[in-house]
Amino acid sequence: MTTTVVEVGISLPRLSIIVIVGAEKMGLASLHQLRGRVGRNGGIGYCYLYTKLESIPERLKEFAATLDGFKVAEIDLKNRQAGDLLDGTIQHGETFNYFDYDEDIALKAKERLKKFKISQNDEMKF
Repeated sequence: MTTTVVEVGISLPRLSIIVIVGAEKMGLASLHQLRGRVGRNGGIGYCYLYTKLESIPERLKEFAATLDGFKVAEIDLKNRQAGDLLDGTIQHGETFNYFDYDEDIALKAKERLKKFKISQNDEMKF
């Protein structure tokens, strides 16, 4: 197994197609990051997810149906479960006792974050 590294400093403005082989082995955040490297300058981009599995995993179908990073995170949370949010030793499959994911709270946070533009020199103010 390898770790996917996406160098965000590389600019390939005409890159329009990416084929991800073994997509079922990758996390949704990595897939979303890779998919975001194509079609960057207003061009059309295509991301093909390839798997040798006989049936396509539901999480990949859901991933392919959205470009929204917040929705991708929701799909990932639903499939992997929360894990341990405090020390990170349990990466998935556990329900965190002090946090129950609430879609209304997530939507409010998403809307609030849209109002703020953050640059390197700005502080986030709520």
